[in-house]
Amino acid sequence: MNNSTIDRFPTKDSVHLALKEWQQVEPSSSPFSELLLFQLACNETGMTVSDATDHVLKQGLDVMDAEGEKGHQYVTVLEMRFLANHPAHQVAVALAVAEGSVYRLQAAAVERLTTVLQGLDARAH
Repeated sequence: MNNSTIDRFPTKDSVHLALKEWQQVEPSSSPFSELLLFQLACNETGMTVSDATDHVLKQGLDVMDAEGEKGHQYVTVLEMRFLANHPAHQVAVALAVAEGSVYRLQAAAVERLTTVLQGLDARAH
């Protein structure tokens, strides 16, 4: 297997699923169960599956937020769409962008969060 982002874990699909499950009542499993970051959160701190998944997401979002204006915009879009469950048109109004731009920003933000989490997990090894 090569080191492309397609072959590395987490995938965009697993990150998107974790975002959709953000702050939900205790799921039985996590899309991040293969991540060392997740395993450490569960095993060393005793976090629940839900809390550990949220913790991993927060770690990635914190890195993105520190990356400057674009990273902060990505974090804002993800928090509004997934944490606050705002529809795209409300996010568009809040950010003063077209609704289609919200979907493009969301896709780019999920892709960036995936890359950040891959990097954080690789450093944890």
